[in-house]
Amino acid sequence: MIITEENIINKLFLKKIVKEISVINFYFLEKKKIVVFIPEKEVETVFKSMSKAGAGVIGNYKNCSFRTKGTGSFFPTGNANPTKGEKGKLEFVNEVKLEMECETSNLNKVINAMLDSHPYEEVAYEIYDFKRRTNRTNGILLKFKKLIDLNESLSKINPLFRSDKIFKEKILNLGIYAREYEKTDIEELKKLKVKTAIYKSGKNYKIVKI
Repeated sequence: MIITEENIINKLFLKKIVKEISVINFYFLEKKKIVVFIPEKEVETVFKSMSKAGAGVIGNYKNCSFRTKGTGSFFPTGNANPTKGEKGKLEFVNEVKLEMECETSNLNKVINAMLDSHPYEEVAYEIYDFKRRTNRTNGILLKFKKLIDLNESLSKINPLFRSDKIFKEKILNLGIYAREYEKTDIEELKKLKVKTAIYKSGKNYKIVKI
């Protein structure tokens, strides 16, 4: 796990006053999954072509896929040019459902490779959007050993916090984010019974009272 907010924590708070650090959320990757139906004998050809185009990469692994055997059916009409079977006759073929994921940036390249290597005139395939959780934190909850004066900690980045005593109440919990403030954070912080959160984007800090 990579604690994205670690630099903020180390700059503002001494380790000896921190009781617990827990994750509020993680960052998620937006991914694509391609599902294609292929005659059994041609699966490896299509699989290798899609892999070469960038599909099937998961972290430090490549050529990742999932395969399910089944039976495909089709009825070639008058204008069809079937690779297998005959026009005007219902056909059944042993096929494999091949599933591979890819980055959105590689999607067209992978589809082109799939279509070019697939034996059928009309290729049956589907594309799905999905998410995968990363190991990078998107918000940290700090629990302190005792109530702390947040003005003291924030004075390390701006002396005015010490002199103006902006925060009148001491706190026991604090949300920390290494990004811009988002309104969607509020409900999540309320569930955690957190009343104050710090956001840092670039050199700028923002303190939000829930």
